[in-house]
Amino acid sequence: MKRISPVLCLCVLPVLAIAGDDRLSAGLRQTLAAMEDGGGSVGEMVVNEIRDRRIAVIFQRQEPASTYEVARDKTVAIYLSDALPPEPRILAPLIAREIGLLTVSSMIESAESHYMWHSLMARAWRELGGEPRTLPIIDEDSGYKNEAMAGEIALWLRARYDLSAVSRFHGVRTIAELKGEIAGKISAGDDVFRNQMILYWLERDEEVFRSFLQKEREWILSR
Repeated sequence: MKRISPVLCLCVLPVLAIAGDDRLSAGLRQTLAAMEDGGGSVGEMVVNEIRDRRIAVIFQRQEPASTYEVARDKTVAIYLSDALPPEPRILAPLIAREIGLLTVSSMIESAESHYMWHSLMARAWRELGGEPRTLPIIDEDSGYKNEAMAGEIALWLRARYDLSAVSRFHGVRTIAELKGEIAGKISAGDDVFRNQMILYWLERDEEVFRSFLQKEREWILSR
């Protein structure tokens, strides 16, 4: 497990464990409250996931804006850079990004798995008033600009239902393409048992993605 110099740790549990910078603490509280505001929102789902899995959200000195880590005992922490302005429109998409990456970590890497975390990140940002016209400025009020975040958000805005854009961005194939390759190996008698298991996992992932798209469409229609 990485050594950290935490500035603030907020565990979204019945008892809040907070230490350090009051400005970061207040910003994180405000962000999580804003994300929970509104039934059926991506933000609400993300906060519920944090609470249910007892995930800690920790500010620390680090280069990436956000990362997550699963410890040996399976506890999860989301790490945010302490250099970030503690504004909801900045923190919410990063938290959603890490929850998305954690969610798809059990899937075989594909265009679909990447699409899912991009979608959660972008929609969490949109729910808090993020406007595509401002990119790469993430938060107009603070003037915060982040090219990497903007690129990840913009990909979903461009690629809605178009997996080819995600495939090109990440250099990965779609589930359909992966299934075709594995089916060919099975037909050729290549490590049949192993490849049958991979095909099963891909079919499972396909069903997960289908369900995700249905919920995403409902979200879009509700806006």
